[in-house]
Amino acid sequence: MKKTFIILTLLFFLLALFFIFKPKKLDKEAVIQFHESGQKEETKSIIIPEKYLIEVPFTSQSPFATWDEDENAACEEASLVMAWHWLKTDITGKINPTQAEEEIRKLIAFENEKYGNSFDTGAKDTVQTFKDYYKNTNILLRYDFTVNDIVEEISKGNIVIVPADGTALHNPNFKQPGPETHMLIIKGYDQSKKEFITNDPGTRKGQDYVYTYDILFSAIRDYPTGNHEVITGVRKAMLVVSK
Repeated sequence: MKKTFIILTLLFFLLALFFIFKPKKLDKEAVIQFHESGQKEETKSIIIPEKYLIEVPFTSQSPFATWDEDENAACEEASLVMAWHWLKTDITGKINPTQAEEEIRKLIAFENEKYGNSFDTGAKDTVQTFKDYYKNTNILLRYDFTVNDIVEEISKGNIVIVPADGTALHNPNFKQPGPETHMLIIKGYDQSKKEFITNDPGTRKGQDYVYTYDILFSAIRDYPTGNHEVITGVRKAMLVVSK
């Protein structure tokens, strides 16, 4: 009887130790990541929907199709105007042309006065313009990303603005062969069709314009700020705007 009591006591003690020091299971929805700084960060796994579309109001860079010198180079300004309307209102569809033209020209005038240039603005300078003009910091710049990174940003409810080689977009609505420096908004995707849905200000038919993943991603490239500055390298950049 005494031996049985001792054995049961030992078993109880071992069982208690097991539960005390039992390794914790990893939460399937959480991963601990360690950064170079030594800090650790908990990130949630993201479920990517098959399709996703964000309603972003549209304007072309030439709202009345005059395509003067300023409007021919106003893809960056038109993209920022669309992003700003999406941020501050629930407006859908097209921005009133009179309002769109006024806002684009005010933004051009601001750039010329503050920076001495409005012709082409690269990704970094376009971010700065947005912050300076709209007094808003809900925009960040990312380099060297993948198609999946764009899809992930959109699935989180963010819109993406990209600089691109317009000649590589093969858009039949452009004055051929298309602009070497161009900027547009990516606002949706369809994983099954491998397509991005955009607001492309380079054409009056640019609302909900669809490009395949391959064509648009291949065309994405940053360019230097200035008037037809020489493009010496190819680096992918995207501007992520979030509410």
